[in-house]
Amino acid sequence: LLEKDELGTAGPLLNFYNKNTEITETILLINGDVLTDLNFKNVSDFHNKNKADITVVTSYEDINLKYGEIILKRNKVVDIIEKPKKKFLINAGIYLINSKILKYLKNKNKYFMDELIKFSISKKLKVINYTHEGYFLDLGTKDNLERAKILYSP
Repeated sequence: LLEKDELGTAGPLLNFYNKNTEITETILLINGDVLTDLNFKNVSDFHNKNKADITVVTSYEDINLKYGEIILKRNKVVDIIEKPKKKFLINAGIYLINSKILKYLKNKNKYFMDELIKFSISKKLKVINYTHEGYFLDLGTKDNLERAKILYSP
């Protein structure tokens, strides 16, 4: 769906639902700036097997801190780890969403996936994680876009 104005990461779902109120299939939503080797059938099978309302695809991201990390016990320094590498489980911007979730969308100008996920959790809907350990690249940064250009140039 083309947006005249930016609607947020879940905004297209609202537009889609407004045009397809009878939809009953599971929806695959992918951020437009994601490159991945994810096997979508495996994710779909996982989503269906677990009877999930929303499946959030995640990936691991290593972050190198620029500074030494201070480890405290009360107010006492007990260790220092110089420029540690931390591993975080991150949102990969890929979701499987049961169409029944769409009825919860509020009709507003912008709507974001984190809002929809938090709302779904608060309503005790089943929101699960599928961790993808393969290739994932978010093209939302200049460095990653340059990296992709090099990887995919002829």
